[in-house]
Amino acid sequence: MVRDIYLIHILTIDHAGTAITWGFNWIYDNNVWGIQDALDSAGQKIDKAWNWTTEKVSEGWNWTGDQLDKTVEALSSGLDAINPFS
Repeated sequence: MVRDIYLIHILTIDHAGTAITWGFNWIYDNNVWGIQDALDSAGQKIDKAWNWTTEKVSEGWNWTGDQLDKTVEALSSGLDAINPFS
């Protein structure tokens, strides 16, 4: 008996989730309350922020690599200056 009630409870939750998902999809597809426009706008802003962030991180890595190259070059030049065999 308890097992049957538990099974009915699980099935009810499963059907409720399906109904909620179907309902949201219908609301989105029909742009009820402008939800599709709002979510699309939010997605575009997230995409813009992500692209800006990845661009800045890439620029930072490039700058760091350039500074490292300059440091190695300076050290190499300094060592060449004191090496009598170069």
